[in-house]
Amino acid sequence: MVPSPRVTRGICTTLALALAPVGVAQAATSQNGGGVGYTAVPAIVKVKCIQACDKRGRVQGGGSIALGGRNLAGVQKVVFLGGSDSSDDVPAVPVTKSDKRVVVTVPLKAPSGPVAAQAGEFAKSAPSVKKVSVVPPPPPTPQTTLTPVSGPRDTGAPQVETGTSVPQFFIGSAQPVTFSYRLSAPASVKVDLVDAATGTPVQTFTPGNTAAGVIASVKWDGLATGQPAPEGRYAFRLTAQTGSAVAKSAQVADPNRDAFDFHHNLFPIAAKHEIPPGGATKFGAGRGGRSHQGQDVLAKCGVPLVAARGGTVTFSKSQGLAGNYLVIKGDATDTSYMYAHLQSPSPFKVGDRVATGQEIGKVGRTGNATACLLHLELWRGAYQQGGSPFDPLPMLKAWDAYS
Repeated sequence: MVPSPRVTRGICTTLALALAPVGVAQAATSQNGGGVGYTAVPAIVKVKCIQACDKRGRVQGGGSIALGGRNLAGVQKVVFLGGSDSSDDVPAVPVTKSDKRVVVTVPLKAPSGPVAAQAGEFAKSAPSVKKVSVVPPPPPTPQTTLTPVSGPRDTGAPQVETGTSVPQFFIGSAQPVTFSYRLSAPASVKVDLVDAATGTPVQTFTPGNTAAGVIASVKWDGLATGQPAPEGRYAFRLTAQTGSAVAKSAQVADPNRDAFDFHHNLFPIAAKHEIPPGGATKFGAGRGGRSHQGQDVLAKCGVPLVAARGGTVTFSKSQGLAGNYLVIKGDATDTSYMYAHLQSPSPFKVGDRVATGQEIGKVGRTGNATACLLHLELWRGAYQQGGSPFDPLPMLKAWDAYS
């Protein structure tokens, strides 16, 4: 049997420890001169959350943990180990380190599980006994008004104030997300929109020379090279330069400053609701010679329904089974969204544009509904015109978790 990558790593570490002299944990490393040097193998004895921790000891993405142990001064990276293989491992570079302690910022996409410390190709610790439980950070604090930044600033560079219009942004929204800024002195400005989990720029704006005291802004619609950017946390990062003096709005790794969470869809009921566990309400359930092509969500009659994704209305009708219903072809996607059993006919007509989060009607009990509910269908392609329905339940649960 061939051991898995995770098991193989453990075997290599064990052999390195076994072959070293008693009391010394070392791994051989080749040197440029052709000889062999030795790097001490790190050992993790304890793991503790030290920043952005909850009452259960879990750490939020973007928070910090401390590793205690031996031979930690040479650690080059800490690896967050997820499943049984390396496919979901996420590395992080230490913030501070000494022989007995390493502090590291938890990446936003780090998995829950043990961690390992690596000082070289062959100098890797065994996975920690204690597992790190990582939870998503809360939405960024709204920064709709301009406030001074805490980013690095050279002497002679302008002071910077920034603000971001929303802490949560959805593709197809009525307004793009807006980043505003003001400088204390004239400077040349560049703004990077970065993936907060990796620091990778997604889009760069180059407003150029900006006058002192003027509120300027850049806007983003959620697209990257014409397609929806991946969901996740993003942040604006401004660089203002006067001569050789540079001011930055924040460190790239800061997960909160001028940040927002970006999603493709919004849960369509902004009120108390229930997604039934199964039975006749689920996708594919038998309905007297036909099958249920959507998912029912129970809610009080009369509560608002909003568009899960903005787009163009393709159907706005009443029908015996569906009652009052509306279909929207989503923006920048081949998915069509069908909302049925509305209390009254939707005010929107075929060809109308609807924004994500815009009210399209109210929960009702029209058609063959036996309770107040929303019947939601998701179709790949055009609704009833060559497309095909698929189970919306997984997506509904995901939308419900963050909406």
